[in-house]
Amino acid sequence: MGVHKNDMQIHLTETLKIDSAHGFAHFLMAQTCLEFKSRKFHFLQFLKNTEYHGGCDKDLWDKYLPQMKTKAYLEIADLYSNTVWQHKLCFLSAKSNYEKGLCCFQNGEMKRNYVAFMVKHFPSDPVTKIIRTLKKNFTLTGNNIRQVCEHFSILTPGFQKYVEKYNPDSFFAMKEFLNLEKQWLITFVHPFCDESFPVAATEEILAFLYPL
Repeated sequence: MGVHKNDMQIHLTETLKIDSAHGFAHFLMAQTCLEFKSRKFHFLQFLKNTEYHGGCDKDLWDKYLPQMKTKAYLEIADLYSNTVWQHKLCFLSAKSNYEKGLCCFQNGEMKRNYVAFMVKHFPSDPVTKIIRTLKKNFTLTGNNIRQVCEHFSILTPGFQKYVEKYNPDSFFAMKEFLNLEKQWLITFVHPFCDESFPVAATEEILAFLYPL
């Protein structure tokens, strides 16, 4: 296994000498590195160079690129969150990379690591209080749709995408509820119901109030 890994590193090193912006080579190289700085460096270089450079089928590259990017963000976030320098800036960097990864592609591993990180380092954050029991908070009980919508509005964009993907029934119910709420505002509530009130302003305000 060690020889195979060394052979791969030699091949990838030669590839990067020829083309230092070869994203796929950086992605593979990162996974052969054990040292923090080297691993982070190659994942960051991959994220800066995600255009197709060969080395695999183009259709497969386009299909799996979001998952590869999420893998890179997850690795970087985990490196920052588990670093020996327990510094606030490291935790903020970890949080940012977890969020970018979850926005890019929603999967269970990213969600679990992100939640565990938030519970450990940001326990009092309003988002943490919701994602700690995410499934429960987005399970409809018949009379909690407004509360579910309020929870959704607090989530980060990454967790909103996760809920949309893994709780489709609740997401659909929220959309239907908020559409009814918007129609009620436009029909009965001043100034939204005033014909002279700019439509663009109405849409912008409603988008802020109802981010779904």
